[in-house]
Amino acid sequence: MVKCCVVGCTSGYKSNPEKIPQFCVPKDVKRREAWAKAIRRKDFILTEKHFVCFKHFREDDIIRYWKSGDIQIPYTKIKLNEEAVPSIFPGPKYLSKSSTKRKEPTVRCVIPKKIKFGDPEHLKRDVLNSEIPIENVSTNLKIHFNLFDEIASCSNLSSIIHWPLASPVCNNSIQNKYCFVSFCFGDYFPVIEKSVMVNKSGKITFGILGKEVSCTVLGIIPGENINLLADNIKEFEKVNICHGGPGIEEFPKMSSNLCTKSTTGRLKHNQCLQVIKTGSSACQRCRRLRNVLNMQKQRMVSGSRQLTQLSPTKKLAVNELRRVKNNLQKKCNRAKQCIVDLKLELNKVQNEMSKIGNESIKDK
Repeated sequence: MVKCCVVGCTSGYKSNPEKIPQFCVPKDVKRREAWAKAIRRKDFILTEKHFVCFKHFREDDIIRYWKSGDIQIPYTKIKLNEEAVPSIFPGPKYLSKSSTKRKEPTVRCVIPKKIKFGDPEHLKRDVLNSEIPIENVSTNLKIHFNLFDEIASCSNLSSIIHWPLASPVCNNSIQNKYCFVSFCFGDYFPVIEKSVMVNKSGKITFGILGKEVSCTVLGIIPGENINLLADNIKEFEKVNICHGGPGIEEFPKMSSNLCTKSTTGRLKHNQCLQVIKTGSSACQRCRRLRNVLNMQKQRMVSGSRQLTQLSPTKKLAVNELRRVKNNLQKKCNRAKQCIVDLKLELNKVQNEMSKIGNESIKDK
């Protein structure tokens, strides 16, 4: 029986005999990230092989009937709608998200002038100078802004985030992204090893050696404020990454179907794992890359044709054909040996018959 991966839930365990429907974690990366953000389990990477029981979903998230007009047929197994996210968790009420929607404000205050974030006096002055009656303006008026705006208004950013802020990416002289980077030494010069980018909408993107990496692969839940962003960067620092295999100068005529040149001055396998668990400087595929390239080099020197690079699915098909061929070859060899044995036996019987015939003639 599958077990619920939510902390504090015993669905599917031997201690809980109750049979609870379980829902598999979605395969879609964005939906899986939303589930991981809602569950918030520390040091836990949520994959599509995990399950969450129906106790953690609202009733409107569950589909119980197949409907067609006025006809309703109950499903044998209940399903989730496409936008369902776990929202009910054991423990205090603040851990669960309320299904009730917030009421619309009676009076909306629209300030036409540009507001400088983080300056309440400026906001107060703009409200007083506007044409809106002061009795219609709430005394508890707050400006909600995202992570990008929080970074823009932070005066002590370097004391919170110790990574240097890279040169901003600009569009018509307007800053639309913030990028924090860490460096490592390549074979010839320093390069950007890890990067964390925050765009205008506040979305956090992680990068390794110039390539984007999903936060589910890293096991990091993106933060929503500047302090959580600093924690994300500290977690990102602890991640071991692959720096590549042999140097470029060892194999100047390498095959682009197998590997590419990395920013560190090394060759990286096209299917490099990027994130490694061990303390090694390269993943298993990049470590084996030198041996593979050496074999290709020897074939080219000896004049042998270079082996065609196949996709994983085609490799499986070729291996299956090779297995069938080997089995048929073995059967053929056994049949040939059986024919040789039968011929020897036939010669032996013929010799015995000729001896018996000669003896009978002599007797007569």
